[in-house]
Amino acid sequence: MEPDVVRTSDLYFASYLLSAGVKLLSPTKEGNKVVFTFSHPGVLIFKDLKSGYFSNTAQVSALSYAQSIRLLKNTVSGVMSGRLDSEVGNNVP
Repeated sequence: MEPDVVRTSDLYFASYLLSAGVKLLSPTKEGNKVVFTFSHPGVLIFKDLKSGYFSNTAQVSALSYAQSIRLLKNTVSGVMSGRLDSEVGNNVP
């Protein structure tokens, strides 16, 4: 059975997934960290994305990756301070 979601608390991996077009469903505060929940892109696609990221061979737009990092840092700040609920849009190209 294929999983429905991908969860990570790694801001940079989450930024990469967002840049790669994986849909962010929600950020959730869990203790002293924020966990990002993404829709699962499929086992084979996720395996390729994860492998590319951790082997330093992934290719995404540098601008999109930088925008994703900024967006998710702001999201973490908002979620941790209580100013932002768990709804986030995908407004990164």
